[in-house]
Amino acid sequence: MQVKVFEAENMAAALKKVKASLGPEALILSTRTVRRNGLGLLGRPVTEITAAIDSPPPAGLGYQAAPEPSRRPAPAQQFRQRVEDELTYDEIWRQAVPSRPIEADPKRQAAGEIAIEVQPGGEAREIATLQEELDELKNLMRAMGSEIRGLAGPRPGQAEARKEGASDDGRQRLLERLACCGIAPALAAEIADQALRALSARQLEDDQLVERFLKNTLAGVFEVTGSLLSRLQDGPRRIALIGPTGVGKTTTIAKLAAGYLARHGRSAALITIDTYRIAAVEQLKVYGTIMRLPVEVVTAPEQMATVLARHADKDVLFIDTAGRSPRDAMSLDDLRQFLRPEYNIETHLVLAATAAERNLLEAARCFEQFAPQSYIFTKLDESLDLGALVNLQARKRRPVSYLTNGQRVPEDILLADPSRLAELVLEAAASQSGPSPAAETMNFDFGKDFSHGGNA
Repeated sequence: MQVKVFEAENMAAALKKVKASLGPEALILSTRTVRRNGLGLLGRPVTEITAAIDSPPPAGLGYQAAPEPSRRPAPAQQFRQRVEDELTYDEIWRQAVPSRPIEADPKRQAAGEIAIEVQPGGEAREIATLQEELDELKNLMRAMGSEIRGLAGPRPGQAEARKEGASDDGRQRLLERLACCGIAPALAAEIADQALRALSARQLEDDQLVERFLKNTLAGVFEVTGSLLSRLQDGPRRIALIGPTGVGKTTTIAKLAAGYLARHGRSAALITIDTYRIAAVEQLKVYGTIMRLPVEVVTAPEQMATVLARHADKDVLFIDTAGRSPRDAMSLDDLRQFLRPEYNIETHLVLAATAAERNLLEAARCFEQFAPQSYIFTKLDESLDLGALVNLQARKRRPVSYLTNGQRVPEDILLADPSRLAELVLEAAASQSGPSPAAETMNFDFGKDFSHGGNA
């Protein structure tokens, strides 16, 4: 048997030397890492392999003998000191692991086991050294396996776990963003799930892309009517604004009337049945004087028919009503007497964006008996949270006609647009004090946008 020691910078190079010198049938006896150049722990690490073969490699097979190492192995292992003498395998074994005869164990012989009892002393240390080298080889093989798995990419289960983790993080960020906007948890969860289906994990990390997705999704929640004043019918158009107290119905009536005159210049009249609020009649009369419009005051339901007949020649009649508490059934019944079906009056529910969501939902529910054709949201300039408008739309599904954001007549009114509404909801959440940036830029040119749905 021939035994040789090979050294190289790494395991692959050392194995290549073994194959070149001894052929593919060589037997690896041991491997270890040693340091050269005489620097101890700071020396250059090299891989050392001890290999053996039963007989010399056949001639003519092209195997080249590996060059001898520049430095002999340490003399701690006796069997390596005689490598150059090409000791036989039996002799190496006797020197490395001397044993003494032991009594045969019938049970172990029957199982085919071989027992070797090692003498104490240096022999045990030699075997411990061999065991350390074997452990080092195992660790090296594990490291090589890890590198190979890394090059092959993550396993299917690992990829799914990573994707699921990224999706969970993206969904949580979406939920937090929508919660800041005031979106109801159930609706926010539905929108977040839509985003996970539509966007990849990498796209969910793009804030601008996510904002565009949220804007488009929220815009899809809103329905709008377009201008109420661009559809002229045969005979007078009768438009009444209804809603709770203090939402700005009178000011909104004046804005609608002024916008109509600026755009169409046709005849119109103002009617008020708000005789409860102090100075309500005087406020509308002031607007009528400025716009040169007649103002009628109706104090009893029986007078409504007479007033409507008096202004039958007008193209549009704007009717202002008194604010009614959604929880006051008697006042709502009284209002219904003024707005009888035979009068052919279309109603539009005015709601303040500053109201709590529960109050908005309750008002929408109680005024549903008047079958309003649209919602008009007011006081957007005073609200920092417009998510309630989205929640109301998602539950009640009434279209939106106009938005208002101030007291100025006729400037502070805007034709409702789904994309603009979505922008206002998202931008209002980003502003924690004062009017939102979106609300400050809502003014527009009456002649261009008021009745034809121009972009805000």
